[in-house]
Amino acid sequence: MARKTFVGLLFKHTKNEVIGSMSGHAPGSKAFRRYYAVDQDDREKAMKNLE
Repeated sequence: MARKTFVGLLFKHTKNEVIGSMSGHAPGSKAFRRYYAVDQDDREKAMKNLE
């Protein structure tokens, strides 16, 4: 649970590669992807960045 929280909190602040290396995941790890789901707020911010 602590690992999931750690990874989840870092997603908005740094690159996935950095988070994966800090949490002990191999590059391209399928297990790593389960820690984070894109929420509506993230989608809206991404769209605003395109403007």
